[in-house]
Amino acid sequence: MHRYKHLLRQTALIVFTITLTGCASTRVTYLPTEPVIVGSPYTSPYTEREDALGILLNHAYLAIEAGDLDQAGSWLSRAMRISPTEPAIYFHMAEIRKEQGDAEQARQLIGRAMSLGPDRKMTARLETLLESLES
Repeated sequence: MHRYKHLLRQTALIVFTITLTGCASTRVTYLPTEPVIVGSPYTSPYTEREDALGILLNHAYLAIEAGDLDQAGSWLSRAMRISPTEPAIYFHMAEIRKEQGDAEQARQLIGRAMSLGPDRKMTARLETLLESLES
């Protein structure tokens, strides 16, 4: 009986080791149900923009993320000349004005963006930015 328990333990140990070894080589992949956007929303695989406006918005976004607000403003000014009716331009300009402490100018830019009929996602972002100015 003692020998049987010893053999059973060795077999269990071998099976356990083989199982762990197999698990170590198995790759577990996580597939999100929603797109995960990393970096600029203007260059993700889901919203690839190859036009001049998309490129300028991408540069402005990256400059804002890097804290270079003057450079971001420059990119956005160029984007505004190309497409003066794009709400995203005014949204990002409002972000910059908020960071620079000019809440009144930020509110005006948000108002301009809202007047251009943004989509639901942009409207939500504008409302969130406006609420942050009021708190």
